[in-house]
Amino acid sequence: GSPMHRYVLAMFEQGEGGQEKLEGADVSRDMVVRDFVSQHKLRLVGISFFRSSWEESVDDVYRNVLKTDPPNFGPMPSERKDIGPDGRKINPFENY
Repeated sequence: GSPMHRYVLAMFEQGEGGQEKLEGADVSRDMVVRDFVSQHKLRLVGISFFRSSWEESVDDVYRNVLKTDPPNFGPMPSERKDIGPDGRKINPFENY
């Protein structure tokens, strides 16, 4: 697993005071939440954020409970020394 995960939980109220149903809503990992909220006339009523670290015991849950191999997301990306804090490539001949 990877070392740190960020989770955001958002609670929305459905239209018509919660009476409007969301049937057949197309939900995917790469959806744009803002568009989904606008399309279904949802109203944000609560939000929470937390971080969690992967630990070795999670691998045991995958193997012993879920009966599958733990996910492997590959090596963590290395920090790029040639990119500045503003996201632009650093000129090696300039001092920051």
